[in-house]
Amino acid sequence: MRKFELVNEEFRKHEDSKLPLRGTQTSAGYDFYATEDLVIKPQEKIMFWSDVKAQMQEGEVLLGFVRSSMGIKNDLMLSNTVAVIDSDYYNNEKTGGNIGISIRNMKPAIGITGKQMLVPSDNIVVSEKGKEVVPMVMPILEDLTEKNTVVIKKGERVAQFIFMSFQESENCNTDVVRTGGIGSTTEEAKQE
Repeated sequence: MRKFELVNEEFRKHEDSKLPLRGTQTSAGYDFYATEDLVIKPQEKIMFWSDVKAQMQEGEVLLGFVRSSMGIKNDLMLSNTVAVIDSDYYNNEKTGGNIGISIRNMKPAIGITGKQMLVPSDNIVVSEKGKEVVPMVMPILEDLTEKNTVVIKKGERVAQFIFMSFQESENCNTDVVRTGGIGSTTEEAKQE
């Protein structure tokens, strides 16, 4: 069986979370919604919980990406570039399978204006006229934090997730069972 569900109430972070939905009949991705208002400053990352879990069939994985419009219009990307949700994350004991979405604002926080400023310096240049003190030319920096902050309203479509099939190799497999949440397979692999 392949489906999305809201996580059990004990793991739910918001009261009115919505299940993802395909934008059109032929869309590959299921759009996930912001569950709260998000303010992402330049070069900052934020994470929110979707309150959604995914059940999938054996040999499948759920891959997540920032929606094209979010990436192109706002210079946003998922913090891990591509989200990988394994089938054993469903009903995880620590998270209830709640899919977290972490977004990074790639816009710059500081920019260089076209203006320049002469700064006194100790630079001495020897020329035909003798020794001269040459001022340094420094660019003027501009704080772009306010201009490049991205605001996403609760209910906006942020990311899209796609069910994909995958193949196992004949070797290099494991019998380790997932017990944790995000990043837990790294810790579980160390225990092996």
